[in-house]
Amino acid sequence: MLVRIRIGDEEQQLTWDEWEYRVRAGRVPPTALVHFEAVTGEGFLPAGELEMYRSLRNEAAIAWRGRFTSSPPPVLTALLVGVQVRIWWAARLPEVEEVLVQRFTNWTSPTLEDGEFWRLITMGLLHTETFHLILNMLWLAYTGWNLERALGRANLFTLYFASVLGGSLASMFGTPDTTSLGASGGVFGLVAASVVFGFTRPELLPERGRRLFGVAMAPYLLVMFASGLANSGTDNWSHLGGLVTGGLLVLALDPDTLQRRTRWNLWVQLSVGAVAAAVLAGLALFGPRIHPLVDAERIAARQHPGGDGAPPVHITLDYRVPLGWKPGASAARDLGFTSRVGSRVWAVSETRHEGPVEVEALAGSWLEAVQRSWPDARPGELESTRIAGMAGWRRIVTFDQGRLIEWKCATRGVWSLEVVWQVDADRIDRLATLRDRLLERVVWNEPASLFRARAAAARSPYSTRRQADLARELTLVGDVAGAMETWTSLLADRPDDVSLWLGVLETTRWYPDPTAPPTALWEDALRLHPEPRVVGEVIGSLEAHGRSVEAVGLAEIAWQRWPGDRVLARGRMAHDLPIGLDAEHHRPWYLTHDPLTWELRDEEWGGPPTLELEAALVRGRAFQEMREGLVEQALHRLDAGDLAVIDTLLILQHAAPPEDRTAAVVELGVGLEVLASGGQVPWMPEALQRGIGERLHADPAGRLMERIRSGGPCPDGGSWCPGD
Repeated sequence: MLVRIRIGDEEQQLTWDEWEYRVRAGRVPPTALVHFEAVTGEGFLPAGELEMYRSLRNEAAIAWRGRFTSSPPPVLTALLVGVQVRIWWAARLPEVEEVLVQRFTNWTSPTLEDGEFWRLITMGLLHTETFHLILNMLWLAYTGWNLERALGRANLFTLYFASVLGGSLASMFGTPDTTSLGASGGVFGLVAASVVFGFTRPELLPERGRRLFGVAMAPYLLVMFASGLANSGTDNWSHLGGLVTGGLLVLALDPDTLQRRTRWNLWVQLSVGAVAAAVLAGLALFGPRIHPLVDAERIAARQHPGGDGAPPVHITLDYRVPLGWKPGASAARDLGFTSRVGSRVWAVSETRHEGPVEVEALAGSWLEAVQRSWPDARPGELESTRIAGMAGWRRIVTFDQGRLIEWKCATRGVWSLEVVWQVDADRIDRLATLRDRLLERVVWNEPASLFRARAAAARSPYSTRRQADLARELTLVGDVAGAMETWTSLLADRPDDVSLWLGVLETTRWYPDPTAPPTALWEDALRLHPEPRVVGEVIGSLEAHGRSVEAVGLAEIAWQRWPGDRVLARGRMAHDLPIGLDAEHHRPWYLTHDPLTWELRDEEWGGPPTLELEAALVRGRAFQEMREGLVEQALHRLDAGDLAVIDTLLILQHAAPPEDRTAAVVELGVGLEVLASGGQVPWMPEALQRGIGERLHADPAGRLMERIRSGGPCPDGGSWCPGD
């Protein structure tokens, strides 16, 4: 089908497709004469009178092309470029650059933790490197001018800042540990919008305009994104967020002269503004509530027990840390994770101790560590709380430097769980929600070693070794009932196994029950296994149950029976009992000599050693009486100025006359100086420490100390130090 048209004196024949294209492009004026036999018959009619012309001609599209081709001044594009160049120029001053980077770059921690929502927008206007600025401004000027002509200034403004916001959000959650700045997110949004607009509205574009949109721009977009992926220092999350935002938003926006409904663009722009405002307000108000939490890098050891099939994975300590926080330490030197801003620290740690530990002791040790580093620390009272579903204790410490540390701790057996939260004083209330969320995610499971022992005992229920391992692990976590039940069952079958007795005695020593002392267990252990290791555990268990007289008596009987035994010697030193032996008889000196008179005894002191609790009680009382007699003698000799007090003190300390008396006297003088300064001397009975301390306090000139050191008379005598 051919259509003949006359424009002036010129006549042309067009195919139907050429006719449609020229009419849609506005190249056929309404006054042109048209001949189309099926419509006009044999003659020509003005094009404006024909329905086939009016149905194809879009006046608004023609007007849009004219406006696009005439290229009005790109005012908004120039303004965006100019503002960013001026900011870059100001950032050449180091003090200005520092403020801009610290306060206006996109950064997860200050945005979510401090509510500095403006960073998501201001980062899109900020550059500090010249090449970065040049590259972004070239693309912003090119795509911004084309889109400003194609869509209008309001739409360009909406596209740019929505893309900046989309890129900032993606960057904030995708790369939370780095700062981000630059117009890249907005630029990628404009380039993506140019590609999508060219693909979705090709009929609008004149021939020359198609080189600026769609297929022509797609390769540039791909190359730009690929080059970002190849550079480790590029914020690709910002690129991706801006690209997706711009590409999707341009589908909703129309050229100003071709809006699908009246004020369509205005409604879209208002909707985008409302969503952006809601996002920014939400971050400002609820940042700590929505701050993402991730698995901690320091999770307790994972154990893989053996067995058929895939080994189970057991996590002892599971907790989360805020996204973007890095390993660091608190003011108390607790290792954990720190925020990139402020003085915020989150630390969770599990510790295994040598024996069962009390929270009060841990609280004291932790506070001492804090005050060594920060003498101005002001501790609060120790308060009860809950942590990881367990009862625990809490202490809050404040500092003059404007920070606060909250310490929490719970224990089970030899294990302790400590949680430390450090925060700026002016952010306590705002970040309380983040702290609570972190605390809720702390899970403290049974130790991996106990998990493994349970699995092994379940696989070998008749193995004594496996069951004993389980009992020991139950002891370590403080499950006294479970441990004692297992130990008792094992002892019923294997009473000759000394390792089982050592295990059960250790349990009774670590977890004493004053209401139900295991007297029968102690007696059976001493009767069936009279050897130093077992005796040492019984002594420790007696001490733990508050039966110190029997413990001392049993220690003396054992020392008389196995003088010089290393196991017993370590135990005696741990309880501040002397380990000296008579060189001639290789026995405790006071067994052959009277400590008060130094004379040989007519008969053995205390009778033959018998490993029984009743005999231990008798021996303990006798030993106590002997020590009390030595204390009275020492105080009396001090008051009398008798230098023999030195020998009395040496017997109390060494349980025998020392081989090197001079060195021993020097050591004794050091101990007395400790007393004079208000300290404690472990080997010295409390009554004697108190008595000597009073006498030293009443002797400000130090004559008493001088007399003891020298073993001679005082220079001028005195009430506490008379002359010879």
